[in-house]
This record gives sequence, structure tokens and C-alpha cells, in this order.
Amino acid sequence: DRTITLPDASGTVLLNSGDQTITGDLTLISTDAGSGKDPTLDLYRNSSSPASSDAFGHIDFSGNNDAGEKTVYASIEVLNVGVADGNEEGRVDFKISDGGATNTVIMLGYDRVQFSEAIFLNNGRTIVFEGANADAHETSISATEPTQDNTITLPEGSLQPTTTEQ
Repeated sequence: DRTITLPDASGTVLLNSGDQTITGDLTLISTDAGSGKDPTLDLYRNSSSPASSDAFGHIDFSGNNDAGEKTVYASIEVLNVGVADGNEEGRVDFKISDGGATNTVIMLGYDRVQFSEAIFLNNGRTIVFEGANADAHETSISATEPTQDNTITLPEGSLQPTTTEQ
């Protein structure tokens, strides 16, 4: 293992401009004993003309397929969906390779979490709806151990809640 300490003794971090390649693992270590959020990996796109839908950062998870070809199996991409001062909005897309094509399977934004594939909850997990206030009352959806495939289809329109008084 070779350890390179950045910044160097003079306080300088020097990397050549342009693309960089690091072979081996990269570990960022902060020895700050405070409560700050260090270490920070800041992927900063310093664009002089930012526009909505620009990609700000991208992380690929690659490996070789059985033909020895480099293949991206999954990626995380961050886009802006609004660049107006005071109304900035971002989105994170999680992409997965399936059958040789890359598909966005989860999009996380401030106003929604969008799934483009089926959602599987294993091991008796429950979906919990908190409501407008975080309090002691929630609505939960769970399933008992099924003995066959079951489908619940929600009707078009709104459902009115019913209550049973005892």
C-alpha cells in the first residue's frame, strides 16, 4: 500500500487538470473530533451556464462481463430540475443495467420518490403512512404469509373511509 497525504506539508493539494485515474482504493479520512460532516466528497460542477436537467454528478459501478468488456452495472446520477435563484431543485436517479440496457429504477426528488419497477417488501415488512402530523396514530398496510399469488386492484376514483364502532 502507498499512502499519499493531501494536502502536502505546505497545505497544497495538487492534481493535474483534466481526467484523473487512481488505481486501487481511495479512502478519505477526517481526523476532526468535532461534530462536523467531514470528510466531504464534493462533486462540484462549476458551470457558467447552468440549465435545468443538467447532470451534476455521476457515479458508475463497473466490472467486466464474461467477454472481458467493461460494463456499467449500476449508476447514481444527480440532476438539477430547477436552477432559478432561490428555487433550486435537485433529483437523484438510481440506474440499473438489465439485459444490456440501463434503466432508471428509482428517482428521488423533494416532491416525490418514483419507482419504475415493482416494489418487493420481504420478511414481513409493513408500509406505514404517518399522516400530516408525526403522532401516535398511523395507517399501516401489511400482509400475512400468503398461500397463493394475490392481487389487490384499487378502483378509479376516491374511496371513503369506513369506521366500525364497537
